[in-house]
Amino acid sequence: MKYVLAGDVGGTKTVLCLYSVSNDTSNNAVVQEVHKTTYPSSGYAFFSELIVSFLSEFTSTNKNKNSKQPNSHTQMKRTNTHMNLD
Repeated sequence: MKYVLAGDVGGTKTVLCLYSVSNDTSNNAVVQEVHKTTYPSSGYAFFSELIVSFLSEFTSTNKNKNSKQPNSHTQMKRTNTHMNLD
């Protein structure tokens, strides 16, 4: 199973959502929302702090579930620029 982190980052608020992506028995993609949170953008000096907060919140709320946790070191690609983040 793979995970996709999607976000809408604005000057007032930032919405982050984690999706799980897998294939069903017919090899069709199955996308499910796993975790979604809205943050005040002014509450974070760096985008990386917001991501750490989001993933920490996700892992703390899902400790007792038998689901595979997302990899903490993955590559991120911004869709509106040619910049990749590691």
